[in-house]
Amino acid sequence: MTAAPPAPVRAIPRPPAPSGPLAQLHRDIRRCTACPLAATRRHACPGEGPERAAVMVVGEAPGYDEDRAGRPFVGRAGQLLTELMEGAGLSRSRVYIANTVRCLPPKTGGSAEPPQEAVEACRMFLEREIALVRPAVLVALGRAALRALVSPKLAISDAHGRAYTRDGRWVYPMYHPSYLLRNGNDPALRRAFEDDMAGLGRLLRVHAATLRPRWSLEAIAWLYRSAPTPHTPNAHSRATTWHVLERFALPQVDGATITWDIRGVHEMFRTPSAIQELLRRYVGRPVRLDLTNSSLRRGVRATILAGTT
Repeated sequence: MTAAPPAPVRAIPRPPAPSGPLAQLHRDIRRCTACPLAATRRHACPGEGPERAAVMVVGEAPGYDEDRAGRPFVGRAGQLLTELMEGAGLSRSRVYIANTVRCLPPKTGGSAEPPQEAVEACRMFLEREIALVRPAVLVALGRAALRALVSPKLAISDAHGRAYTRDGRWVYPMYHPSYLLRNGNDPALRRAFEDDMAGLGRLLRVHAATLRPRWSLEAIAWLYRSAPTPHTPNAHSRATTWHVLERFALPQVDGATITWDIRGVHEMFRTPSAIQELLRRYVGRPVRLDLTNSSLRRGVRATILAGTT
Protein backbone atom coordinates (compact mmCIF):
# COMPACT_ATOMS: atom_id res chain seq x y z
CA MET A 1 0.00 0.00 0.00
CA THR A 2 1.43 3.36 -1.00
CA ALA A 3 1.87 5.84 1.84
CA ALA A 4 -0.11 9.06 1.62
CA PRO A 5 1.94 12.07 0.52
CA PRO A 6 2.68 14.70 3.17
CA ALA A 7 0.18 17.53 3.49
CA PRO A 8 1.04 20.59 1.41
CA VAL A 9 2.86 23.37 3.23
CA ARG A 10 0.50 26.25 3.93
CA ALA A 11 1.84 29.77 3.46
CA ILE A 12 2.64 31.49 6.75
CA PRO A 13 1.83 35.23 6.65
CA ARG A 14 4.87 37.46 6.45
CA PRO A 15 5.15 39.91 9.36
CA PRO A 16 5.85 43.62 8.81
CA ALA A 17 9.39 44.42 7.69
CA PRO A 18 11.69 45.60 10.50
CA SER A 19 13.13 49.08 10.67
CA GLY A 20 16.22 50.78 12.09
CA PRO A 21 18.96 48.64 13.68
CA LEU A 22 17.01 45.39 13.28
CA ALA A 23 16.60 46.01 9.55
CA GLN A 24 20.34 46.64 9.29
CA LEU A 25 21.05 43.39 11.13
CA HIS A 26 18.85 41.51 8.66
CA ARG A 27 20.83 43.02 5.77
CA ASP A 28 24.09 41.97 7.43
CA ILE A 29 22.81 38.39 7.81
CA ARG A 30 21.77 38.17 4.15
CA ARG A 31 25.22 39.38 3.03
CA CYS A 32 27.23 37.16 5.39
CA THR A 33 29.93 34.89 3.92
CA ALA A 34 31.71 34.06 7.19
CA CYS A 35 31.40 30.26 6.90
CA PRO A 36 31.28 27.66 4.08
CA LEU A 37 27.47 27.40 4.25
CA ALA A 38 27.25 30.71 2.38
CA ALA A 39 28.53 28.98 -0.76
CA THR A 40 25.69 26.43 -0.88
CA ARG A 41 22.70 28.35 0.45
CA ARG A 42 19.97 29.87 -1.66
CA HIS A 43 18.97 32.47 0.93
CA ALA A 44 20.21 33.32 4.40
CA CYS A 45 17.37 33.49 6.93
CA PRO A 46 17.20 36.40 9.40
CA GLY A 47 14.67 36.22 12.18
CA GLU A 48 11.19 37.65 11.86
CA GLY A 49 8.45 38.98 14.10
CA PRO A 50 7.76 42.01 16.28
CA GLU A 51 10.72 44.32 16.89
CA ARG A 52 9.95 44.01 20.61
CA ALA A 53 8.65 40.65 21.78
CA ALA A 54 8.23 39.00 25.17
CA VAL A 55 9.04 35.61 23.61
CA MET A 56 11.84 34.86 21.16
CA VAL A 57 12.02 31.36 19.69
CA VAL A 58 15.47 30.16 18.61
CA GLY A 59 15.65 27.05 16.45
CA GLU A 60 18.63 25.23 14.96
CA ALA A 61 18.98 26.04 11.25
CA PRO A 62 16.88 26.60 8.11
CA GLY A 63 15.49 23.63 6.21
CA TYR A 64 14.69 23.24 2.51
CA ASP A 65 11.59 25.47 2.57
CA GLU A 66 13.31 28.13 4.66
CA ASP A 67 16.30 28.19 2.32
CA ARG A 68 13.99 28.80 -0.63
CA ALA A 69 11.94 31.48 1.14
CA GLY A 70 14.67 33.22 3.14
CA ARG A 71 12.43 33.03 6.24
CA PRO A 72 12.62 30.91 9.43
CA PHE A 73 10.10 28.19 10.27
CA VAL A 74 7.89 28.34 7.18
CA GLY A 75 8.03 24.61 6.32
CA ARG A 76 6.29 21.66 8.00
CA ALA A 77 8.15 22.16 11.28
CA GLY A 78 7.17 25.83 11.23
CA GLN A 79 3.54 24.95 10.68
CA LEU A 80 3.62 22.53 13.59
CA LEU A 81 5.33 25.11 15.81
CA THR A 82 2.65 27.67 14.91
CA GLU A 83 -0.09 25.12 15.65
CA LEU A 84 1.39 24.22 19.05
CA MET A 85 1.87 27.86 20.04
CA GLU A 86 -1.65 28.83 19.05
CA GLY A 87 -3.02 25.78 20.87
CA ALA A 88 -1.40 27.18 24.02
CA GLY A 89 -2.85 30.65 23.39
CA LEU A 90 0.33 32.21 22.01
CA SER A 91 -0.08 33.81 18.59
CA ARG A 92 2.86 33.55 16.20
CA SER A 93 2.35 37.22 15.36
CA ARG A 94 3.46 38.11 18.91
CA VAL A 95 6.63 35.98 18.83
CA TYR A 96 10.02 36.73 17.29
CA ILE A 97 11.39 33.60 15.57
CA ALA A 98 15.01 33.00 14.57
CA ASN A 99 17.63 30.25 14.26
CA THR A 100 21.03 29.54 15.77
CA VAL A 101 22.46 29.21 12.23
CA ARG A 102 21.11 31.26 9.31
CA CYS A 103 22.00 29.08 6.32
CA LEU A 104 20.91 25.59 5.26
CA PRO A 105 23.44 23.00 6.53
CA PRO A 106 24.23 19.84 4.56
CA LYS A 107 22.73 16.55 5.71
CA THR A 108 25.21 14.14 7.28
CA GLY A 109 23.96 10.64 8.01
CA GLY A 110 20.36 11.78 7.72
CA SER A 111 20.87 14.67 10.14
CA ALA A 112 21.05 18.36 9.27
CA GLU A 113 22.43 19.55 12.63
CA PRO A 114 24.44 22.72 11.96
CA PRO A 115 28.24 22.39 12.13
CA GLN A 116 29.96 24.11 15.04
CA GLU A 117 31.87 26.39 12.66
CA ALA A 118 28.57 27.81 11.45
CA VAL A 119 27.22 28.14 15.00
CA GLU A 120 30.25 30.23 15.96
CA ALA A 121 30.06 32.35 12.80
CA CYS A 122 26.37 33.13 13.47
CA ARG A 123 26.74 33.70 17.21
CA MET A 124 27.20 37.48 16.85
CA PHE A 125 23.97 37.69 14.83
CA LEU A 126 22.03 35.86 17.52
CA GLU A 127 23.49 38.04 20.27
CA ARG A 128 22.62 41.23 18.36
CA GLU A 129 19.11 39.99 17.67
CA ILE A 130 18.50 39.19 21.35
CA ALA A 131 19.80 42.62 22.38
CA LEU A 132 17.48 44.39 19.91
CA VAL A 133 14.32 42.34 20.45
CA ARG A 134 14.82 42.24 24.25
CA PRO A 135 12.70 39.16 25.00
CA ALA A 136 11.77 38.13 28.53
CA VAL A 137 11.91 34.45 27.53
CA LEU A 138 14.15 32.71 25.00
CA VAL A 139 12.69 29.39 23.82
CA ALA A 140 15.55 27.10 22.76
CA LEU A 141 14.25 24.55 20.24
CA GLY A 142 16.55 21.55 19.92
CA ARG A 143 20.09 20.63 20.86
CA ALA A 144 21.98 23.30 18.92
CA ALA A 145 19.92 26.13 20.40
CA LEU A 146 20.20 24.64 23.90
CA ARG A 147 23.99 24.48 23.61
CA ALA A 148 24.23 28.03 22.26
CA LEU A 149 21.92 29.60 24.84
CA VAL A 150 22.46 27.57 28.02
CA SER A 151 25.31 25.05 28.10
CA PRO A 152 27.01 22.58 25.74
CA LYS A 153 26.92 20.04 28.58
CA LEU A 154 23.11 19.77 28.74
CA ALA A 155 21.04 17.21 26.86
CA ILE A 156 17.72 18.34 25.43
CA SER A 157 16.08 15.15 26.75
CA ASP A 158 16.91 16.30 30.31
CA ALA A 159 16.52 20.06 29.89
CA HIS A 160 13.26 20.37 27.97
CA GLY A 161 10.39 21.89 29.92
CA ARG A 162 12.69 23.38 32.58
CA ALA A 163 13.57 27.03 33.21
CA TYR A 164 17.10 28.44 33.09
CA THR A 165 18.41 31.99 33.05
CA ARG A 166 21.02 33.71 30.92
CA ASP A 167 22.04 37.35 31.40
CA GLY A 168 18.85 38.06 33.32
CA ARG A 169 16.56 36.41 30.76
CA TRP A 170 14.67 33.16 31.07
CA VAL A 171 15.69 30.37 28.72
CA TYR A 172 13.17 27.60 28.17
CA PRO A 173 14.37 24.53 26.19
CA MET A 174 11.96 22.42 24.16
CA TYR A 175 12.29 19.65 21.61
CA HIS A 176 12.46 20.90 18.04
CA PRO A 177 9.13 20.33 16.22
CA SER A 178 10.97 18.44 13.48
CA TYR A 179 11.67 15.76 16.11
CA LEU A 180 7.94 15.22 16.45
CA LEU A 181 7.55 15.05 12.66
CA ARG A 182 10.38 12.51 12.34
CA ASN A 183 8.56 10.34 14.87
CA GLY A 184 5.28 10.32 12.96
CA ASN A 185 3.50 12.79 15.27
CA ASP A 186 3.57 10.14 18.00
CA PRO A 187 0.70 10.84 20.48
CA ALA A 188 2.85 10.48 23.61
CA LEU A 189 5.54 12.73 22.18
CA ARG A 190 2.94 15.26 21.08
CA ARG A 191 1.57 15.37 24.64
CA ALA A 192 5.09 16.14 25.85
CA PHE A 193 5.28 19.02 23.34
CA GLU A 194 1.90 20.33 24.48
CA ASP A 195 2.92 20.06 28.15
CA ASP A 196 6.11 22.01 27.45
CA MET A 197 4.16 24.66 25.57
CA ALA A 198 1.77 24.96 28.53
CA GLY A 199 4.85 25.32 30.73
CA LEU A 200 5.92 28.29 28.61
CA GLY A 201 2.64 29.97 29.58
CA ARG A 202 3.38 29.26 33.25
CA LEU A 203 6.88 30.72 32.88
CA LEU A 204 5.53 33.93 31.32
CA ARG A 205 3.08 34.34 34.20
CA VAL A 206 5.77 33.73 36.82
CA HIS A 207 8.04 36.21 35.05
CA ALA A 208 5.39 38.93 35.14
CA ALA A 209 4.31 38.19 38.72
CA THR A 210 7.83 38.15 40.23
CA LEU A 211 9.29 41.27 38.66
CA ARG A 212 8.90 43.16 41.95
CA PRO A 213 10.04 42.07 45.42
CA ARG A 214 7.41 40.79 47.88
CA TRP A 215 5.62 38.43 45.56
CA SER A 216 1.87 38.58 45.16
CA LEU A 217 -0.49 35.64 45.59
CA GLU A 218 -0.60 35.50 41.79
CA ALA A 219 3.13 34.72 41.79
CA ILE A 220 2.63 32.00 44.39
CA ALA A 221 -0.21 30.45 42.43
CA TRP A 222 1.89 29.99 39.30
CA LEU A 223 5.24 29.24 40.92
CA TYR A 224 4.04 26.26 42.92
CA ARG A 225 2.80 22.96 41.52
CA SER A 226 -0.77 23.61 42.64
CA ALA A 227 -2.39 26.54 44.34
CA PRO A 228 -5.83 28.04 44.91
CA THR A 229 -7.09 30.81 42.70
CA PRO A 230 -5.14 33.98 43.59
CA HIS A 231 -7.09 36.84 45.13
CA THR A 232 -6.60 40.14 46.92
CA PRO A 233 -6.81 39.67 50.72
CA ASN A 234 -9.78 41.30 52.45
CA ALA A 235 -11.81 40.83 55.62
CA HIS A 236 -13.62 37.83 54.18
CA SER A 237 -10.62 36.06 52.67
CA ARG A 238 -7.92 36.65 55.29
CA ALA A 239 -8.06 33.07 56.62
CA THR A 240 -7.67 31.67 53.10
CA THR A 241 -4.72 33.99 52.52
CA TRP A 242 -2.99 32.75 55.67
CA HIS A 243 -3.58 29.18 54.57
CA VAL A 244 -1.87 29.88 51.25
CA LEU A 245 1.17 31.43 52.89
CA GLU A 246 1.49 28.55 55.36
CA ARG A 247 1.08 25.82 52.76
CA PHE A 248 3.50 27.29 50.24
CA ALA A 249 6.71 28.38 51.94
CA LEU A 250 8.17 31.69 50.82
CA PRO A 251 11.90 32.48 51.06
CA GLN A 252 13.07 33.45 54.55
CA VAL A 253 15.52 36.33 55.02
CA ASP A 254 17.84 36.53 58.04
CA GLY A 255 20.34 39.36 57.64
CA ALA A 256 22.39 38.60 54.54
CA THR A 257 21.25 34.97 54.41
CA ILE A 258 18.18 33.74 52.57
CA THR A 259 16.81 30.20 52.80
CA TRP A 260 13.95 28.65 50.87
CA ASP A 261 12.09 25.38 51.30
CA ILE A 262 11.38 24.57 47.62
CA ARG A 263 9.59 21.24 48.04
CA GLY A 264 6.36 22.72 46.70
CA VAL A 265 7.95 24.67 43.85
CA HIS A 266 7.11 23.42 40.37
CA GLU A 267 9.80 21.13 38.96
CA MET A 268 10.38 23.35 35.93
CA PHE A 269 11.99 26.00 38.18
CA ARG A 270 14.33 23.63 40.01
CA THR A 271 17.52 24.56 38.19
CA PRO A 272 20.32 26.51 39.91
CA SER A 273 20.04 29.52 37.62
CA ALA A 274 16.22 29.69 37.92
CA ILE A 275 16.27 29.45 41.74
CA GLN A 276 18.98 32.11 41.95
CA GLU A 277 17.03 34.46 39.66
CA LEU A 278 13.83 33.96 41.69
CA LEU A 279 15.66 34.71 44.94
CA ARG A 280 17.19 37.82 43.36
CA ARG A 281 13.73 39.01 42.43
CA TYR A 282 12.34 38.19 45.88
CA VAL A 283 14.85 40.35 47.78
CA GLY A 284 15.50 42.88 45.00
CA ARG A 285 19.27 42.43 45.39
CA PRO A 286 21.91 40.22 43.76
CA VAL A 287 22.32 36.84 45.46
CA ARG A 288 24.84 34.01 45.34
CA LEU A 289 23.34 30.54 45.54
CA ASP A 290 25.18 28.12 47.81
CA LEU A 291 24.67 24.54 46.64
CA THR A 292 27.32 23.03 48.91
CA ASN A 293 24.79 22.01 51.56
CA SER A 294 21.64 22.59 49.53
CA SER A 295 19.40 20.32 47.51
CA LEU A 296 17.21 21.33 44.58
CA ARG A 297 14.78 18.70 45.86
CA ARG A 298 14.21 20.15 49.35
CA GLY A 299 15.75 23.51 50.21
CA VAL A 300 18.37 26.04 49.17
CA ARG A 301 20.51 28.68 50.83
CA ALA A 302 21.88 31.89 49.32
CA THR A 303 23.80 34.99 50.35
CA ILE A 304 22.50 38.47 49.58
CA LEU A 305 25.31 40.44 47.97
CA ALA A 306 26.08 44.12 48.40
CA GLY A 307 24.75 46.50 45.75
CA THR A 308 21.44 46.84 43.94
CA THR A 309 20.02 45.46 40.71
